[in-house]
Amino acid sequence: MLDGMGWNPSSGRSAINQMLGRLERGGLVFSTEVEFESPDGAIIRDRNWVLTRRGFEVWCRYYDFAAAITEQFGDTRRERADLDFVALDDAPPRTKREPKVERAPTRQEQQQILEAAGKDFQRVYEFAILVNARPVDLINARIESVDLDRWSLRLEAVAASGRPIEERDIDIPPKARDILVSAISGRTSGVIFLRGNKTPWTVETMSQAFRRLRQKLGLDPEIALSGRGGHLAPPVEKSRSTLWED
Repeated sequence: MLDGMGWNPSSGRSAINQMLGRLERGGLVFSTEVEFESPDGAIIRDRNWVLTRRGFEVWCRYYDFAAAITEQFGDTRRERADLDFVALDDAPPRTKREPKVERAPTRQEQQQILEAAGKDFQRVYEFAILVNARPVDLINARIESVDLDRWSLRLEAVAASGRPIEERDIDIPPKARDILVSAISGRTSGVIFLRGNKTPWTVETMSQAFRRLRQKLGLDPEIALSGRGGHLAPPVEKSRSTLWED
């Protein structure tokens, strides 16, 4: 079945969503977008799916609703089965989401964010600015991926969706080195940047911290913290100096 849909595991889209999308294009189901906030403050977007009248009729050809309703409710009325679905006579056209407008903060806005941020977010945000990287790209940067001979850091080689991307080495300028040493704080392995509770950042927690700062400062809501969380960065396969090793 998946082969018939042309589904690819590396597409970043689930097989069920691929199937439901095809059913919607055929007029068998109808979806609406929903958005809600998780307990940790992350914004979750999903879709609700319902059968159209046509989809309900097609479904009935392959499933004996009368028998199922009788077994469950002792009621053979076909109307009872109808009530189990939101069956639309004519599915309204699916509306496209308006493209989200986003922009990077200006230098002045970056400075405002740095001054208002807590130490843990300030550290990773300022380091990102100094090395010209996106803050979310640094979530999984590891101590083992720092090359002290060249003062460079290798970022992750796999995107969050599992899609391979090119490994990237970024230079660490002098102003960023003190931040790096402070973030590592005597550790010899693991992710470089930790939150105040000593747990790693995630895309959700970093985005949430950024949104709260943006709201607190009354900044333009179009200012975005873009980036990519991925797998752990690979260690650099070469000799390194021992700045934070005993």
